[in-house]
Amino acid sequence: MKSCIKHSSLSFFFAATSLLLPWLPTTASAEQTTYSCKSVDVTTFPERVHVRCSTAASGGIIFFAVPTANNENAARILSTLLAGHIAGRTLVIGYDTTDESGKAFGCAQNDCRRLLYVGVK
Repeated sequence: MKSCIKHSSLSFFFAATSLLLPWLPTTASAEQTTYSCKSVDVTTFPERVHVRCSTAASGGIIFFAVPTANNENAARILSTLLAGHIAGRTLVIGYDTTDESGKAFGCAQNDCRRLLYVGVK
């Protein structure tokens, strides 16, 4: 009986979710992209955490950073950056090529972009 309830509940959840999906706002920018980065260093500052890549992404972007204002997010990003850096693995960095909001936390417009997400290859 329990398995029927679980199956029924899951079916309802997925059906309800599929009905709501078309009306959910999308936050993805047309300018979001990913970049494969071999990190040179990972640095923390009071206002940001950043990674410097060995080669620049298009537009001369060599730094990717997150603000420390959201300390839980900064800690997760730092953990992933350090894991990849220490292991010598490639970081897969998601960022918006046009987002220059990083200026507010010390990410220079000419060579830095706000890091949206990061993974390790």
